[in-house]
Amino acid sequence: MEKVEKDIGKKKKRRSKGEGSIYFDDNKKRWVSQVTLGKDPLTGKPKKKTFYGKTKIEVIKKKSEFERTSYGLKIDSDTIVFDEFFNKWLYGIKKGEIKEKSFYKYESLYNNHIKKAPFLYTKLKEITYTDLKVFYSDLQAENSVSQIEYINDLIKSCFEVAVIDNIMKNNPAKRIKFKEQENNKIKVLSALEQKIMIDYLYESKYEDEVIRNMILFNFGAGLRLGETLALTWDDISFKTKTLRVNKQLQKIKVNGEWIDKIVITKTSKSNREIPLPDKTIKLLKTIKNDKEINKMNLVFYNPDNGDYITNKRPAKNLHAICKKLHLADIDYHGTRHCYATRLFEAGVQIKTVQKLLGHADIKTTMNIYTHVMSDVKEDAVKKLNDFL
Repeated sequence: MEKVEKDIGKKKKRRSKGEGSIYFDDNKKRWVSQVTLGKDPLTGKPKKKTFYGKTKIEVIKKKSEFERTSYGLKIDSDTIVFDEFFNKWLYGIKKGEIKEKSFYKYESLYNNHIKKAPFLYTKLKEITYTDLKVFYSDLQAENSVSQIEYINDLIKSCFEVAVIDNIMKNNPAKRIKFKEQENNKIKVLSALEQKIMIDYLYESKYEDEVIRNMILFNFGAGLRLGETLALTWDDISFKTKTLRVNKQLQKIKVNGEWIDKIVITKTSKSNREIPLPDKTIKLLKTIKNDKEINKMNLVFYNPDNGDYITNKRPAKNLHAICKKLHLADIDYHGTRHCYATRLFEAGVQIKTVQKLLGHADIKTTMNIYTHVMSDVKEDAVKKLNDFL
């Protein structure tokens, strides 16, 4: 939401996101705001309530107070957490002032992305600029910059209401700046590089055995890091050679402290069953036979204390391995991209790969496919040299 104009006589041609119908009336010399209350049962025309004010902020406050009262948004500003306030804002305010199609778009962003925010249960007034930056950094693995900007716009509009209501002192989302990544190319190993890494991990008896197993496993499973860390033995069927994805490990900020929490995946796309290659099944059997069953029944865990693996540990090890072997530098998410790339190279259909990866939006799968096909075309053209 843009900064409130000090010059009340200047007409605002375009309203900011999240403000609804707010404009300056040249005839009445007043700022005007309207809220749609539904439709008149007799005429079928929209029923609206109108607010007037000398300044734009006065109108926004009147509109906000009406919406809080009408939609039951009486809140405790000292204790309300982000998730509760966002729900009240989305379903109590935005739903009544935007088109149904737009609302479903907002609701989808909330369910598929915003609900994964580590500050979901943080007190609203304690959320910082850094909290948002960390969240958006995590989203970049599978979302375009424009998509993340859209998510920030939504959170920014919500926070602006919180600022007006004196719940937040300022709006940290307004300070977030985005720029297209200079190197936005998907990082993935070639088939040869992947074989080199796999051979090294099997033959060298890599010192961090847990991370070694996680890397080898994900070349054949293609899970997200949080899904891998939350994996339990009851998710795996050696009989059918399948793996069931139904939860993930997330970092959640509670009362100012970050804690690990298993979150059940609720979307139909994220909940999925994956067939596993024979080599991956063999690896899992070896892991299960060699290790004692963890207290939480985890497949991958810290052997020192039986707790979850820290999410930075796989990336740190992978960077070191890539450097040692002179391979393209990838992180754990890169093993997921390798999984998808090998499937595309084998001729698997895009829709099938989308289901295996659990992508909510097929555009995300298409981004990987486009990258793979670009490399395939380059290799094909190079082979023409043999015939020229």
